[in-house]
Amino acid sequence: MTRKILSVILILIIIAGCSSEVVTMNLDSETIPLNHYDSTNDTITIETPQETPPAEIDDSEEQVDAEVNHVSLLSFNGIYRIETFGVNKSITAAGLYPVEGIRLMDTASEQVQWSTTPGYYNNSFLWSPDDRFVGVNFESRISGGTYVVDTQNMSEIVLPYLQEVQQNWDVETTVNENRPDPYFNIVEWLNNSQVSVAFQWTGLEAKEYSGSYTYDVLEGKLLNLIINELDYSN
Repeated sequence: MTRKILSVILILIIIAGCSSEVVTMNLDSETIPLNHYDSTNDTITIETPQETPPAEIDDSEEQVDAEVNHVSLLSFNGIYRIETFGVNKSITAAGLYPVEGIRLMDTASEQVQWSTTPGYYNNSFLWSPDDRFVGVNFESRISGGTYVVDTQNMSEIVLPYLQEVQQNWDVETTVNENRPDPYFNIVEWLNNSQVSVAFQWTGLEAKEYSGSYTYDVLEGKLLNLIINELDYSN
């Protein structure tokens, strides 16, 4: 009996001595002090170092600069080159800047023989078979036009546009003044002085007009005018 009492006393002494020490356990590679164990609500508080927040990531989309479409065309005899030049960065549309202008160059001297400003977003050129004339097509955001440059005197020849085409057609046509969207362009040279021009514009009441004409740049005559009316209201 005395031996049992002594054993119990010894165990109590050992437990009392251990209670003053901090006993730790390893859980998922983290040291957890057991004296943080709250027996009242059965929760274990794990103290971990505050992680340094990752650097802020700049995921903003890179702004892509607009482009400019430059074109050039050499005459058949190689004497002249017509080309666009420069860029106008004050305006832009559909990811494009307009060119600054158009010029006609002497290929031997690289001197400017003729030039014009402002330029447009899209341009194209067609030389006459004898290299005297060059047709110029240009497009802005909602319209397109055309003219011819005479290399003999370095002058511009204006071709018939919307109003003149209407006046020379014997059937009434309409124009949507808010958005007429006229597009005129030289399709081809029929001979040394005559060009074929295609065109279209928007009319009233869901109507659209398209057609073509021939123009003689030497005689200044409008020939073979054809206009078709398309009605989209039905």
